[in-house]
Amino acid sequence: MIESHRCGGTGARVFRGAGRCLLALALASPVCPALADVRYEVVYVGGAVSALVDINNDNVAVGSQTQFGKYFGIPDVITAVRWHDGVVDNFNFFNGQTSFPQAAAYGINDAGIISGFGSGNPSGAFLYSGSGPLTTAQLIGDLSVRSPKINNTGQIAGGIELSSPNRTVAFRTPAGQPIDAARDALGTLGGQSSFANDINNSGLVVGGSDTAQAGITHAFAFDTTMHDLGTAKSFGAAGNSVATAVNGEGWIVGWSDSDDIYQRAFVHYGLGPLTSADLIGTLGGNHSHAYGINDLGEVVGDSQIIPNTATLHGFLYENGQMLDLNDLVDASPMVISSGLGINDNGWIIATGTSAGTSYAMLLRPIVSVPEPSVAILTVAGLGLIGLGGRRRMRG
Repeated sequence: MIESHRCGGTGARVFRGAGRCLLALALASPVCPALADVRYEVVYVGGAVSALVDINNDNVAVGSQTQFGKYFGIPDVITAVRWHDGVVDNFNFFNGQTSFPQAAAYGINDAGIISGFGSGNPSGAFLYSGSGPLTTAQLIGDLSVRSPKINNTGQIAGGIELSSPNRTVAFRTPAGQPIDAARDALGTLGGQSSFANDINNSGLVVGGSDTAQAGITHAFAFDTTMHDLGTAKSFGAAGNSVATAVNGEGWIVGWSDSDDIYQRAFVHYGLGPLTSADLIGTLGGNHSHAYGINDLGEVVGDSQIIPNTATLHGFLYENGQMLDLNDLVDASPMVISSGLGINDNGWIIATGTSAGTSYAMLLRPIVSVPEPSVAILTVAGLGLIGLGGRRRMRG
């Protein structure tokens, strides 16, 4: 299978199968199928208040799910969740634990290794793969860790909770190494705390950090040093920004305050400061936020659809166009309120809401293909053209 082929420039629609690539070559057209031609099938996952936060290129998604206590005095249990091909695995924290443990998965790489954090006795970040319950052998440190993500080289990034003073600081580990606060902490942009939200396969880390100005957080990118990405504001009072994800080519997404005071999703390349040209607009409301980007440049997030309201819709942004995910699926009893991540196959992890309750879901792409007769005639026609050319050359 051909995994990734661009068409028509950066971020254009991808032909993901060998047959479709042949068809694209046969058509010899510089125009890719329109984004509106791509539809999604909604795949519901888990029950109420479950959440998926990452998906790899084998279409395996991870997150957490709350299992409510059945009796008075028994607390709710948060379990780590892995979804693949319609099957949900809930793996509680630590085999044989007699207390009521909590665990959540935050990242998964293409080898299927899951990064997460569990609280119990002991507590700590973990790396998990295979099957069965978590064990203490899968711990990678006993520090309190926030949202650890893992890349394909085995590097982990997230936030370490430190004391003296109490704060969270972004970290990045060497490949295959346990978390060491003294070695791995990335520092801040002059303030007290920072946090990492994502890491790509080159080790580039993105997130947000307090600055020296009280109450101001800026997006950052860390390669060998922490780069302040600033905000997209060009005038007025200082603003805030956060980087939420980075793809393999170094494109960074997140949100930033804008000149009209609203938070807007951005797509940014490089380690220099954000500008207003990085902002990608909204679905009609005031605010938008980007949460995921794949290596094809497809971006997902959420946006207000009407100014000054609380209603959010998930979006897909590609080729300079922001589309409402709700317009790309068949009729659904719930609203797709946010797109949280997207893999290179176009699968989207999302959140749906119904009657005030949130549900985890996946959106599986269904791409229309021209009728076989059209493809056969086109390929046959090109074959005749090629044959004629060879005859002329021989003549």
